[in-house]
Amino acid sequence: MSVAILQDGPDRRAKPSGTSADRPGMVARPDRNRRIVFWAVAVLASILLFIALYEQARTVSAHSDGAGFVLQAQDILHGNLLLHGWTVSDVTFYTTELPEYMLVELVRGVNDATVATTSALTYTIIVILSVIAATGGSTGRERWIRGGLVVAALIAPATTAPVEGTLLTSPDHFGTAVPILAAFIVLDRIGKRRAVPYVIGAMLAVFGMGDQLVLLVGAIPLAIVCAVRCRRPGPERRFDATLAICAAAAVPVSLVLVRLVHALGGYTSINPQFTLIDVTDITTHATLTAKCMLTLYSADPAGLPPGFKLAMVCYHLVAVAIAGYGVVFVLRRLGRHTRLEEAMAVGVVVNLAAFMFTTMSTGDVFMGREIAMVLPLGTVLAARVVGSRLARIRRSQLGVACCVALSAMSLTVHATEPSVQAEGHDVGSWLRAHKLSHGLGGYWRASVITMSTGGRVQVRAVVSDGRKVAGDLWESKTQWYSQRSTTANFVVIDPRPEMAGYGTEAEAVATFGKPKERVVLDDGIVLVWDHNIMTDLKHLKRS
Repeated sequence: MSVAILQDGPDRRAKPSGTSADRPGMVARPDRNRRIVFWAVAVLASILLFIALYEQARTVSAHSDGAGFVLQAQDILHGNLLLHGWTVSDVTFYTTELPEYMLVELVRGVNDATVATTSALTYTIIVILSVIAATGGSTGRERWIRGGLVVAALIAPATTAPVEGTLLTSPDHFGTAVPILAAFIVLDRIGKRRAVPYVIGAMLAVFGMGDQLVLLVGAIPLAIVCAVRCRRPGPERRFDATLAICAAAAVPVSLVLVRLVHALGGYTSINPQFTLIDVTDITTHATLTAKCMLTLYSADPAGLPPGFKLAMVCYHLVAVAIAGYGVVFVLRRLGRHTRLEEAMAVGVVVNLAAFMFTTMSTGDVFMGREIAMVLPLGTVLAARVVGSRLARIRRSQLGVACCVALSAMSLTVHATEPSVQAEGHDVGSWLRAHKLSHGLGGYWRASVITMSTGGRVQVRAVVSDGRKVAGDLWESKTQWYSQRSTTANFVVIDPRPEMAGYGTEAEAVATFGKPKERVVLDDGIVLVWDHNIMTDLKHLKRS
């Protein structure tokens, strides 16, 4: 009897049938369900973020800078893979944002919402990649706090013209953060596998073709960081040496790839014209740099009356301070942090220095586009450095959640503001109604009308040569001005005094003769002829 008790006692207790002990798959089911819920919420939040950012982007008028890239993407989709015949600006965005425009056009076509859709998509991707980069190497509550800090800092760009003009309109370097973040995430998440340096070097070289800021903010800082780490003995020395070489090699390889495109008959690009500043002007350039930084973070209080917007500016000032702390913290202990953190910190410093000490920092706050990548990189650094400390504070996640809710509320307010039409909308509607489909016009009215009408009205850009008008070799295609294959019978004039350099009414008459009809609209003057005026356009000129 005692034997039976020993066999069936507490240590050998029979397992009831039908429990999870007999079915191991049920143990993992709660974890699997939590993952499903997490990814469902993440996807839904990303979709809602995209929709809200799209609505905010629609409150900014699309213009010809963005429309030019729309037309380039359309040409690539039609088979002109190397953009033969195109003369582009000093930044092509050929491998950075043009692929996104192509994707949007495949889904939605070419219309007045193409630029807003692509801008919202770019911003959403940057937020997602920033969260992924910020949460690397963390678990549990710390991961949530890091991700929350990124979301709180990024999802509510201000509604001021410099902020929306840089972050939510046409390509202006902000989208270049996508490939840089992607390369850094590969480095942070995949680890020290043998192929990683070569993959990252290839990414930096290819994306550097589209925007040289990839090389300035991504390749060069990564090469510097890995070269410094090579000085320390240890098993990772060889990996760092290989990565430093690959990152440094991305610079010349990228330049060779651009020359190869030119040699194969592809696009012609314009070399950037930036020089070092006079040291006596350093105060002016430093002031503009600081103002651009505040503007990018939606933290510039200048001219705002007391109210909700000013309160949000003060709120974003905290993000600026935390980002600055994160950069300084990493740089003070260079070599003791992850490669991602050190490369980002050095990248921020290199970008700001290149801006402040060159003529890039000449003009107004709209030049902040040249340092637009400081926003996501600084935010990621802030989340990684400060997030780990906040995780040690009890219930700190509630404070971060409140910040996310406040930013979401601010974004909702921005998204509900009324949308506006693209520039030149009235002229485009009139031309389409009167069945005028091919003509000429100043740069800031040409491509945007072509885009907003879905190509039903095609306006090609002209520029003043001092006496007459000439074809404009800027974000344009030489085939547009062929006197054998193209026609035009109207000219769109922008009467604003600051637009006189893109052709005046008198210069149009001097070039093409007296028009048959003259129509004055809210956003332009239309001159109409009863014959093909393209034959009178004698030469092309770069604006």
